[in-house]
Amino acid sequence: MQGLTEMPYRTDIAHQSDVTGLFYCGAVAVLFFFVSILYLKKRERIYLFYTLFLLCSLVYGFINIKSATWMGDLFSGFFSGNRRIIEPVTLLAFSAYIFFAVELVDLRTQSQKVTRIFHIWGIACMLYAITYFVCYPAIVEYSSYIFLAVRVIIFSLSAYFLTWMLIHIQSPVKGPFVLGSLAYFVGAVVASLRFSFNDLPVPWLYNATAPTYFEAGILVETLFFALALGQRFVHLIEEKQLAQERHIEQLDRNRRLINEMNKQLEQKVKEREEEIIWAQDELNKEEQKRLKAEFAIEMAKSEMLARTLQINPHFLFNCLNSITYLIQSGQNKTAIEYLVVFSRFIRLVLETSQKQVIPIFDELTLIEKYLKLEKNRFDDGFSYRINGMENPSLKGIMVPPMLFHPVVENAVWHGLMNSPAKNKEIAVDVALSGPVLTITIIDNGVGWESNGHGMVAGKSGERLGLSLTKERIKLYNYSFSDRIDFDINKRSQEGRAGTKATFTITLSPPVTEIN
Repeated sequence: MQGLTEMPYRTDIAHQSDVTGLFYCGAVAVLFFFVSILYLKKRERIYLFYTLFLLCSLVYGFINIKSATWMGDLFSGFFSGNRRIIEPVTLLAFSAYIFFAVELVDLRTQSQKVTRIFHIWGIACMLYAITYFVCYPAIVEYSSYIFLAVRVIIFSLSAYFLTWMLIHIQSPVKGPFVLGSLAYFVGAVVASLRFSFNDLPVPWLYNATAPTYFEAGILVETLFFALALGQRFVHLIEEKQLAQERHIEQLDRNRRLINEMNKQLEQKVKEREEEIIWAQDELNKEEQKRLKAEFAIEMAKSEMLARTLQINPHFLFNCLNSITYLIQSGQNKTAIEYLVVFSRFIRLVLETSQKQVIPIFDELTLIEKYLKLEKNRFDDGFSYRINGMENPSLKGIMVPPMLFHPVVENAVWHGLMNSPAKNKEIAVDVALSGPVLTITIIDNGVGWESNGHGMVAGKSGERLGLSLTKERIKLYNYSFSDRIDFDINKRSQEGRAGTKATFTITLSPPVTEIN
């Protein structure tokens, strides 16, 4: 695939044609001028590499031309017949051709491996050209052998990769590229034979010089490459137009979709406005009916929730009865405030009930809202506190939802409400120490065995609550790496009345405390 030519010192100057050389230099110079303008305008690598190829080909023409030229005069005849630079110029032209081929057929998108090989090949040709120029005085006696060895390698690789590209490459410019490359290589092969052998049985081969054959191949190649560049340009324009058409079609589809969505949205907004107007009219006319309607809805939700989550139905119904009482007694503002707190509690229960585990911070938040509801419902008949809830490390610890609720509920209903104590208290203490998190629920009520109201020795529903809690803990310990242990004791053993329930969570891996 090489720009191959005869070695300068073997060139038969007497047989060179000035007309052919001048025509070649003129044609290549004109094409070089136009491609250079294209590169300066578009700044694309494909035009840069082709410009370099044409420049080296033009220098090759000036080296082998016999007539005096302005370039020869300008450089005091440095180029004319210079044996030292003709081989480097030829190899540099071939190196530029390799990089140009990669860009022309868009080889990167089709084979990264072959693209890397072409880059290495092009760089190797440049290094050979530089080495040849620098070491020329030392290798001049062996230049013919070097010439033949390099051509054998280059022609073999060129034939292989050109065949590979013909079979595997998909490109709209593959045809002109292959034909131009064939013309380039046929000219190079003929020129190499003409240069290397003086006794071939083909007399007509010696009617022209080796550079003449090579230059003819380059001229034919430039015609096909110009056609390939033109086809590439047309293909890029067509792709751009197609992309624009697709973009316009997509914009049209999006516009139609947006218009349709806007119409639907307008319809929904209109319907919503009508609903809001109707609701406002109803609120202005029958405030009590609105509260009762909301109350009925919350009652239905609470009944379903009680069955699903096993929340004590008495708690739900008592809360709703309290709201009913407030509404019937005309305490609408208080009823609304109580209903808001109750609704938030229910919403939090619904949000957490759909999950297998939740952050312990959310579980403590749910307990806090539950205690607030109970305290308000019993006219501040007891006080509560939750210590350690503000620890930011709790958000990374997961527990089953509603894990603490049965214990807290029994502490309120069967511990505090049956207690004659004046200052009824319930405390939830949260302590994180290394890999162990402890949650302690303490009340100063009658104790879990007193009067048969405790969770162990009390009613079947209460025993069921404790049993379900233990079953959930057992299932959690089986499914997760963390471990939960549960224990409940009479505080009377500690010299005080009431009940103490302890949840111990062993974390794996331990949670790093956040200061």
